[in-house]
Amino acid sequence: MTNTYLQKALAEKIGQKTKQACPNCGAVMVIRQNKTDGGFFLGCHNYPDCKHTTEIPESLKLELLGYKQLPGFGDPSPNKGES
Repeated sequence: MTNTYLQKALAEKIGQKTKQACPNCGAVMVIRQNKTDGGFFLGCHNYPDCKHTTEIPESLKLELLGYKQLPGFGDPSPNKGES
């Protein structure tokens, strides 16, 4: 992970519950940090009983950076480019 802003945003959210459910047990997924390499991932809230992990979805990364949608996509501003 190379984005310093994203790393800081994720570091501030370690342990935060997400809207994503664990496919194994149905509990919420939380933001976790790998103690070995410092990377971030989603882990099941029921750890150690459930050890399911997954990568953090791009949509959540964008949300943490303050984007509501992918930059450059969606409806353009009605006044954009008009004089």
